[in-house]
Amino acid sequence: MWNDLTSNVYSFFTGGLLFLVVYHLIIYAQNRKSYYLYYSFYMLCLALYLLQWNLGMPNDIPIASTRALLLCLSGGFYLCFVNTLVDFKTLNPKWNRILDRASKIAFALNAPLILVYFLGPEGLNYQIMLFNLYALAYIIFAARIFYQLYKINTIYSRYLLLGSTFYFIGAVLTFFTSFFISIADFSERFGFQLLSFTVIGITLEAIVFAVIIGYRNKETERLKLLSEENEKLEAQKVITLMKDQELRAIDAMLTGQEKERQRLASDLHDSVGATLSAAKMQFEYLNKHQDQLENKEQFFTKTRELLDKAYRDVRSFSHAKNSGVMAQDGLLPAIHQLIKTNSIAGALEIELQQFGLNDRLDATVEISIFRIIQELITNVIKHAKASFVSISLTKHENFLSIVVEDDGQGFKGDQKTLKQGMGLSSIETRVEHWEGTMEIDSRPGKGSSILIDIPL
Repeated sequence: MWNDLTSNVYSFFTGGLLFLVVYHLIIYAQNRKSYYLYYSFYMLCLALYLLQWNLGMPNDIPIASTRALLLCLSGGFYLCFVNTLVDFKTLNPKWNRILDRASKIAFALNAPLILVYFLGPEGLNYQIMLFNLYALAYIIFAARIFYQLYKINTIYSRYLLLGSTFYFIGAVLTFFTSFFISIADFSERFGFQLLSFTVIGITLEAIVFAVIIGYRNKETERLKLLSEENEKLEAQKVITLMKDQELRAIDAMLTGQEKERQRLASDLHDSVGATLSAAKMQFEYLNKHQDQLENKEQFFTKTRELLDKAYRDVRSFSHAKNSGVMAQDGLLPAIHQLIKTNSIAGALEIELQQFGLNDRLDATVEISIFRIIQELITNVIKHAKASFVSISLTKHENFLSIVVEDDGQGFKGDQKTLKQGMGLSSIETRVEHWEGTMEIDSRPGKGSSILIDIPL
């Protein structure tokens, strides 16, 4: 029977271990990390083992046989704990498999330890003999584990090695000393319990393990917060990128609209402005010399012709702006009129082929399509030196294909260079506005082919 001081000390240690069991089970319930669970069961086995010794149970009662079982179970849970905390699965897959098999063997050894106890009067002796063999093999295997922990050399492996060494030294001292002197004789001769070596080792190990698990928990929380911050930053980058793309698209559209306004203003100034200026001069001349003119009717006729020309020019600009698309006839007649206007007998022939365009499209889509074709024909006239242009419109179920081909001089370069060199950036902006695609195939002396797909 132990003295009161020893019993109180052991009770304190056992209570501390049980506190660690409950604490880490609560943490496991919160974040579901398996090493918390394995550590809790490991400490629980050691706490129950010390509790049995503290209660002074004799060896000849059945429940005392669980001491060997508890130590076997603690060994199995210790192997699982080391395997998951150090993450052998990632760092050393071979030893991950070894530790996994060794833990299963440790758990399986409980069956023969229970069976041999009930073989007869000598059952307990057989059990002790079998457990000693297990303990000797476990000590040898533990030395190999310590070597692997030393080789891995992470902060977790170093702390595990330190804590395990304390328990290992205490357990080895108790185990080998028990072969030469009984527990009772040791206590009587030295004044303290032989098991105290193991208890001190367990206590120091528990302190070290608690520190490293706390550090692991803190590190896990830090990595979780860092991951959340990175996700927020990535989401913000995506939002910023989308906004930048939207602003660039808007800027491109505004730039295109501004250029078109400038072109229209220039055309009005050069054509209609000049005609109206001439008509004004005619009126001023008539106003000053109306009593002296003999051919007054001729001047009126000339002025009327100038006004008619200005009217036709304005109508021409209006048709060029809306190109008949908003009119009743729709897109195809507008393109036919565009072809008629830009074709040059003996110099440039333009033909149109359409497939599936039996019904009208949305007005805004038709205007954009017409503008794209108008700019493509303008580019051919300005840059290609072509004699033949083919325009093909094909309406599919979900998109419209536009193919414009010419037999001109062609261009050399990649897609980006071709688009810039041929002045197609404004067309590309229109296509991107409708979330479409544009591809260019051009080679020097072989003409050009431009394929545009616009979703409908």
